[in-house]
Amino acid sequence: MDPAYLSRANCDAVVAMGARSWFKIESNTTAKKMGSQAWHVMVDAWRRHPRIAKDRYHRRSKIESASSTKKRKLGGSARRRLPVAQRTDEAYSWVGCSFPLAPRALYEFEVKLPIV
Repeated sequence: MDPAYLSRANCDAVVAMGARSWFKIESNTTAKKMGSQAWHVMVDAWRRHPRIAKDRYHRRSKIESASSTKKRKLGGSARRRLPVAQRTDEAYSWVGCSFPLAPRALYEFEVKLPIV
């Protein structure tokens, strides 16, 4: 899906929002700026440090995967009208989606909880 978003305009839009663009580049992607410094920086980072770039990209892809899972389970639209209520619902939906995963995480990471 990333090749659909891989463009200089999208890199500039991400940087304009105050973030750093990490789209997965294709094998034939060139680092020519053509007016986009963000594009050049991103492609240059992938070429100079491919392992670091892949790690950062994978972190982003895991977040997108979690968001997609939550939206599939609980829906992707806001049910409240006020922005404050929408943020509250969003926070509670993450808790509701993540709570069932806690026992598995405790088991897999061998976390020992103190008995109270």
